[in-house]
Amino acid sequence: MRTVSTAEFVSRIEAGRIKPVLPMIAEHARETWHKLPDSEKTVRSVSDLISEGINFTVTHVTKKFDSRKGVKFTTFLYHALENYYIDVIRNVYADKRLIPHGMYSLDTHTFPDSNRTIYERYILSRRENKTEAKLINRIDAERMFLKAYASASPLLRRYLIKWLLQPRVSRNKPGSDFYIAKREFRKVAKPYLVPELCETIQNDWICRASIAHKVSMQFHTPKKQSRKEFLYTEEFAVTPCLSPEQILQVIPIIG
Repeated sequence: MRTVSTAEFVSRIEAGRIKPVLPMIAEHARETWHKLPDSEKTVRSVSDLISEGINFTVTHVTKKFDSRKGVKFTTFLYHALENYYIDVIRNVYADKRLIPHGMYSLDTHTFPDSNRTIYERYILSRRENKTEAKLINRIDAERMFLKAYASASPLLRRYLIKWLLQPRVSRNKPGSDFYIAKREFRKVAKPYLVPELCETIQNDWICRASIAHKVSMQFHTPKKQSRKEFLYTEEFAVTPCLSPEQILQVIPIIG
């Protein structure tokens, strides 16, 4: 079988032959659909999100990809799709906040489109706004943590896991490694992880579990260069944050 070069592979994708990357697009689309509000799910299906992802891949990703930077096209596409679908979620929730609400008189007890009273709609809208803000903070925290982690040294990565991803904050005595990691955090990670996002990660266990899963899937920082097994990577420290089912899924991929 003839080996296809990267340039030829990208040109095929640009020509619309997206079968090799369709599973990746579909996976991102399904994950995004489950995060959409119920009102959006009624008018936007998984197939719609897949079509949007295909169009984005063909018209945008193939144009931006540069093989001279030494990155595989599939890796570049994975992160591009991740950012694209995150923006889809953010735009949906932004639109919901910006859509003007109808004006009703003070004598109106119920809305024309439902049997709920004005007071019930008011209570539900307050809960919905809190949920939207929490979800947006969770997305931002996950996105910024992964950016900071990618730029960090193996030492700082270990401390990021200790400081932010563990159920309880580590109480180890400060030493030379601690102060080195602290200085690097201020220089490398602080521009991404502002105090508000750090607080979100520490107080939201769903956010921590999601970040831990992404870290285990995307990174492999060996503790010792001679050991390549999963148990001897820095990312093994995030396993207490994952469920047993997620651990069984991650080990074959990394190990």
